[in-house]
Parts: sequence; structure tokens; C-alpha cells
Amino acid sequence: MATHIAYLRRAAEPWTPPDPEDATLIPVLRDLDGPAFAASLSPGQRIALDLDGVRAQIASPPLGPAILARIDGRASLGAVLEPVAAKAGAEGAWRDWRALSAGLNAANKLLLAVPPGG
Repeated sequence: MATHIAYLRRAAEPWTPPDPEDATLIPVLRDLDGPAFAASLSPGQRIALDLDGVRAQIASPPLGPAILARIDGRASLGAVLEPVAAKAGAEGAWRDWRALSAGLNAANKLLLAVPPGG
């Protein structure tokens, strides 16, 4: 990799990572278009990523494409998962969100933003 990114803070400044189950946060894809990316995937297909020349694959849960298709960088996580949960059940939608977000976040392709005014 040509670029390394580090986020630093002073020891006296507490920090807590965003809760990936906070339905008010806004999922944001980095260098990916959610709907276009989702259209290229089949349920359960592995997601191939190019991380600055390093190729990686992460598992895509069965509802991964349906979730990715709704991530636009503006809608809250709750709004993204609501239509998926209506079809597949809340438990399945949240389970697959946890799996998808863990993989994409580890690859720095999925971030969680605080809503405006939040």
C-alpha cells in the first residue's frame, strides 16, 4: 500500500467508536456506489475489493445486496434496514447488517456518520 492513514487523539481525550447498531447513524460507502455495487452482487457472493493494490475478499451475507442498494450516504441506518426488514424480518436484516458492516468497515469501505445536527 502506498498510503497509510492513522487517526490520533490525546490520551486525555476519550473516544468511543460509533455503534454499528445505532439506527440513527448514516452509513456512508467510501469509493463505492451502493446501488451500482449491489447490482453487481448475488446474494451470498463474496465481495472482491482492491485496497490500493492489495486484493481482498469479504463475505457478503444473503441480504447484503439489498442493504447495499439502499446506502446512499444520506439515509439513516434505520431507514436503510426498514424495507429489508419488512421483507426478510428484522432479525435477519440486523444480522446481515452486522456481518456486512464488520467486513466493509474493516476494509475502510463503510463508515458511519452522525446525522446533521446530531
